[in-house]
Amino acid sequence: MTTPGVIHISTMTGKLEHIPAINTNTLSNAFCQSMQRKPDNVICRDCYSWQMLEGFRKSCVPAFEHNTELLTERMHWDDLPRLHHLRVRFHAHGELINFDHQLNFHDTARKNPAVTCSIWTKRKDIINRYNAEYTRPDNFILIYSNPIKDNVMEVPPAGFQKVFNTITQDDPRENCFGKCINCLMCYDVANTEVCIVETVKNY
Repeated sequence: MTTPGVIHISTMTGKLEHIPAINTNTLSNAFCQSMQRKPDNVICRDCYSWQMLEGFRKSCVPAFEHNTELLTERMHWDDLPRLHHLRVRFHAHGELINFDHQLNFHDTARKNPAVTCSIWTKRKDIINRYNAEYTRPDNFILIYSNPIKDNVMEVPPAGFQKVFNTITQDDPRENCFGKCINCLMCYDVANTEVCIVETVKNY
């Protein structure tokens, strides 16, 4: 259920159990649509979100589209969510759509300074502009989602705090296993590990 003008916060399961998320609709995102047409070595061709929202998570699409419509225009401070968890993920489903979208997440992190907010994004263009014009709150972790499989980046691009890589073959650098709540490498401001590596999963 969604409420007009109110951001929907998802209760996640599986790997993300106990870490809520603010999601948007992957299926209607023009950037995501374009990435579906990329070569096979691009992780978006294995997009778990796309597969889920076309399949057994189809019922989530209206709520995620509701968030898409709200977040792609600059929201009033009073309409931004109050978060009641220690950690929240921005985009377990979805991707940044425009600059206002990123600013709404920036403001949400500012409004909730006791909450660690982590975002995964491939949109270097938006993040580069954001870093040039705004000061990132200390509780807002920007994670670059490396689009190329089996091409581990050990150092994140400028302006990002971490980089998330995917692999399809054994790699000694793999360090992402199990449930996020038991690791928190991506959700702990004090954690100095910047390179995250996970095997691609089938959904």
